[in-house]
Amino acid sequence: MKVTEARGQKRVTKARVRNVKIQGITFAKRESVAVALRLSRGNAFLILVATAAIALLACWSGQSVAASSASGGTESVFSLGAGSRALGMGGAFTAVSNDATTLYWNPAGLPNLEQTSIIGFHSTLLEGSSYDFFSICQPTVRFGSFGFAFVRVGANGINAYDDRSRSLGQIDFSQSEMLFSYGRKVPFDVRVGASLKIVSERMGDHSAEGVGVDVGALYPVPYFKGLTLGLALRDVPGAKLKLVERVERTPRTVRLGVSYSGTFRDSQDVATFAVDTSLPEKAPAAVFVGGEYLIDQSVALRLGLKEGKLSAGAGVRWRNYSFDYSLGNTELGNLHQFSVSAAFGDPVTIRKQREALERKRDVERMLREERSRKIDAHTELAGRAFAEGGYLAAVEEWNLVLEYEPDNAEAREGLDRARQALAAKTEEEARMAEIKVRVHVLVELGEELLDEGELRGALLRFKQANELEPGNAEALAGLRRADSLIVGEVASRVAEARKLAASGNQLEAFSAWNRVLLLDPANQDALSGLESSRASLESVDRDLANARRRIDALALYTQAVRAYERGDYTDARVMIEDMLKLYPADKDALKLAEKIEERLSPEAPRVEESVRQLYVEGMNHFNSGDYEKAIQSWKKILEMDPDNEMVAKNIEKAKARLSSGARTTQ
Repeated sequence: MKVTEARGQKRVTKARVRNVKIQGITFAKRESVAVALRLSRGNAFLILVATAAIALLACWSGQSVAASSASGGTESVFSLGAGSRALGMGGAFTAVSNDATTLYWNPAGLPNLEQTSIIGFHSTLLEGSSYDFFSICQPTVRFGSFGFAFVRVGANGINAYDDRSRSLGQIDFSQSEMLFSYGRKVPFDVRVGASLKIVSERMGDHSAEGVGVDVGALYPVPYFKGLTLGLALRDVPGAKLKLVERVERTPRTVRLGVSYSGTFRDSQDVATFAVDTSLPEKAPAAVFVGGEYLIDQSVALRLGLKEGKLSAGAGVRWRNYSFDYSLGNTELGNLHQFSVSAAFGDPVTIRKQREALERKRDVERMLREERSRKIDAHTELAGRAFAEGGYLAAVEEWNLVLEYEPDNAEAREGLDRARQALAAKTEEEARMAEIKVRVHVLVELGEELLDEGELRGALLRFKQANELEPGNAEALAGLRRADSLIVGEVASRVAEARKLAASGNQLEAFSAWNRVLLLDPANQDALSGLESSRASLESVDRDLANARRRIDALALYTQAVRAYERGDYTDARVMIEDMLKLYPADKDALKLAEKIEERLSPEAPRVEESVRQLYVEGMNHFNSGDYEKAIQSWKKILEMDPDNEMVAKNIEKAKARLSSGARTTQ
């Protein structure tokens, strides 16, 4: 028999009693007989009393009321734990946290779960009181892992008495938590998590609610495979509950853990060892040690020490289902605890791989579609460019198509056609460019010959230019000018020849008629006059030899001029040398001989080409308005051909343009 005291008044019970005071109210739960309850003065009505509160409060504080220590009443009512697996390992689960109970032990373990996981846990305490836990965890591919848990401690049939020990019937007591958790991986492979806890307490007609927060972290050591460090901060802040008058706050607890897992027998067996240290805010530190050996991924054996008290457990796995049992030696006695869990759905790793594969397929499909669009676009541009004569652009577009699709037959065929057309066009453009250059040079030479009075040679150059490029405006203009000048010159020479013949100077007349024929070989007046003069000369015996020599000389001169105009400089030199043998001092013959020697010089082709290039270069500068550069180019010609009157005239024209303020490009 034991004596207890409530508010200074002694009462006697017929059995051992465990009691505790909450805000001045004494609660008692009988084990075999009724126990008196005395309410504090000031509470005129009943609330809360009963015999089963002993077991609940033992879980709550770990101390008997009669032998209350410094930690009495300072631990959470949910300090028993959650899950038979974890409790079989002595509660050393902070760094393990790899099943659905992680919401209780350490929310940072949520990212360790690969599948949707649920677990239900039940433990019977004393005389109808029970402890239950349920949780569901849902990992996602991108957004971390979410979880929900519900834990409840409750007892029914608590006897209530007023201050005169009169029975007021029975009331119920319960305390529960709802946990809303989230966890994810962060850089360096660290796992972090947090839980928002909504705590509810009900005793009879009184109830209270509060909110608390748990946070945690896990760190798999990178250079020590299987080693994990864990940290859980519970009730930061803790829930504040006001059941009657006094506000109670759930004390904070810091929990540190380390675990190691290794495989054996070709990874068929897994051994796990863990150690936890609990540092409550208002209670002494405690150490928890536990281990698990999983055989063939099917049968698990567990052993642990919880605050120096032995615990043990076992479990069976079949597919994605598990049944676990633990036996715990606690202040409430030996507790039998059971858990049932299941995992379903595709693992996150598989879903990530599937999603990555789908993303890859989507990207590949988009790339194929984009490539197809680009191929179609470049094919259309290539066809359009080819049709418009833009063969180079067509080649570029077909090459782009082949970069996207090297085996595209249409692109290969189109590229070949475009290349052939481009080559033909380039060749034709080069030929036309060369013709234009040659035409321009011939026109300029014709102009130069006109200025020099060599009308027949000028006419020949203009005809050659017109043959190369029929309809060339400059060549036609030159032809018209040369024809006009030749007509005038022929008329003048015919008049001179007639005058000479009329004066009896048949030798000079004969020469004049030959000069007419140089300009107009078919001139009938010249032909008849030439015959008349030849007859007159031949009729004069004393002048016969001279006349013949003069005739031969003039014939040789005429033939040399024509050979020179044709470009037969070697024949022209032979003829002019023969003519000079007859008349060594003839100025026209000497001048022609000098020109012939210039043409036959080894440097002549190079000089002629240089002169042509410099002349074309000067004309390009002149036509673009850059007169200074045109003058520079033409002066170089004068250094090689000082007698080139046409170039000298062009220089004078450019200087005139400069003096008049015309544009020049620097």
